[in-house]
Amino acid sequence: MGSGVVPVVFNAGGQREIVDDKINGYLCDREEDFITKTTALIKDEELLKKVASEAVKRSSVFSGDRFCNEVKNIIK
Repeated sequence: MGSGVVPVVFNAGGQREIVDDKINGYLCDREEDFITKTTALIKDEELLKKVASEAVKRSSVFSGDRFCNEVKNIIK
């Protein structure tokens, strides 16, 4: 996500907490969902750019710098 890769992931576990469906990636329940959503990204360059940009933004929530700063604030 941090490099602009759009996550197309199974709708379970931690992925649901990280990916906002249709905003910064796609959550899939069935094999057909993976095919449909990946094909849409391949065929629509504007959609790919939009979702990739949102994926980069979302990834900043999980950056090492942010984590370190939050830990320092807790320890103070």
